[in-house]
Amino acid sequence: MKKSLTVMIVALLATTAACGSRPSVDHLADSFVEGNRVFGSKLTEGQAKCYAELLHESDLTDEQLKAVAEGDLDEVGEEALKIATEKGADCVTK
Repeated sequence: MKKSLTVMIVALLATTAACGSRPSVDHLADSFVEGNRVFGSKLTEGQAKCYAELLHESDLTDEQLKAVAEGDLDEVGEEALKIATEKGADCVTK
């Protein structure tokens, strides 16, 4: 019983902590590989990881990064694309 309760509490804390925080590089990269069309086409895993790191380290807010991860171009698409095109030339070849 105690073990089950502990597992549930840990899962709940992990879920609530993730809701209010900056999306991780892996979360962003996964969304790009899975077909998020922020960049206009599906990316390879290497490209996705590269762009995800670039955006994660940028000045985009947590909310803007969440919009990027969700593919919400209306919210932040132009700014994310600007960062990607200005700083992401090396990501294209990965």
